[in-house]
Amino acid sequence: MPNAEDSTRERDLTPQEKRLTRFLQLLAVFFSSGILLYLLPVIAGPFRNFFINLPFVTNSAVKMGTLALLAFFAAANVRKYRVLISIMVGAHIISEIAVIFVLLFGDADARVPFGARSVPIAAALWASIVLDGLLIMVILTFASSADRARYSLQYLSPAQFRTASALAQVIVMGPDERLSAKDVARNVDRYLSRFEARTKWIAKAALFGIEYYPLLSVRLRFRKCAKRRDWSSSRTDSIRRSRCDSFRNSGA
Repeated sequence: MPNAEDSTRERDLTPQEKRLTRFLQLLAVFFSSGILLYLLPVIAGPFRNFFINLPFVTNSAVKMGTLALLAFFAAANVRKYRVLISIMVGAHIISEIAVIFVLLFGDADARVPFGARSVPIAAALWASIVLDGLLIMVILTFASSADRARYSLQYLSPAQFRTASALAQVIVMGPDERLSAKDVARNVDRYLSRFEARTKWIAKAALFGIEYYPLLSVRLRFRKCAKRRDWSSSRTDSIRRSRCDSFRNSGA
């Protein structure tokens, strides 16, 4: 029987998760409207020449449609489809990077007709950067608040909590274990929240390193790696051998 924390039923969601659901529903409507915002002016209107001359209008319409679908499905179940929210954020970050590259290396000073006058295409690009940046911050704020409420976090971030939980699955093993991996990670979070030390941020840095270190060996992030137990054992054995060699050399 799944507990309330793992349940995907609407009544078991925290107030923050319900707020995230409503926000995603609004985003789905916003992105769907964005498709029409890009395409209708091409058909008729005073800004027809402006939208016809923009080379990224068709791509932006596809982007809006894809984001609308992601928001729509994520809103259906913010726990089960939590990864879709991360994909939405990643898509906006890629969009930001692409627009910055165009500003730096493209002909951003080219002018396009806008009603009765002309404006540099850079103005549209900067507006895109501002809008995507605001969406990234708002989505992350709502998602982080929902995750912290779901796991009752006091010190660790949601990402660090998930890494600690994945690490507990590797370290805490056996048929007689009474604590789940999430329980272990939650105990770590509560301990660190009560622990008075200026350097306890190192625990966060360590979890960050554990999460992303596998990328250096062309693997998935730690908590996404299916063979993280084997990977952890190989790294532990490597460190142990290195220390033994250093000890032997110092003794010699």
